[in-house]
Amino acid sequence: MVFAAGQPVRGGFYGDTPGLSTLSDGNQIFTTDFRSVYATAFESVLGVDAKSFLGGTFRVQPFVLT
Repeated sequence: MVFAAGQPVRGGFYGDTPGLSTLSDGNQIFTTDFRSVYATAFESVLGVDAKSFLGGTFRVQPFVLT
């Protein structure tokens, strides 16, 4: 779970709810790659290329107004 606050943030819940019936070694299986959250912050808030920080291209999440 990630909590984001501030002027450009669009409120709401994003991503799919992880299931309790499908576990991996007793742990929930994530539904949103944390690197996509970082990519959103780098590109939409800071205005820098996320690829140079994250070493790849990741989906930008829609929780920040552009």
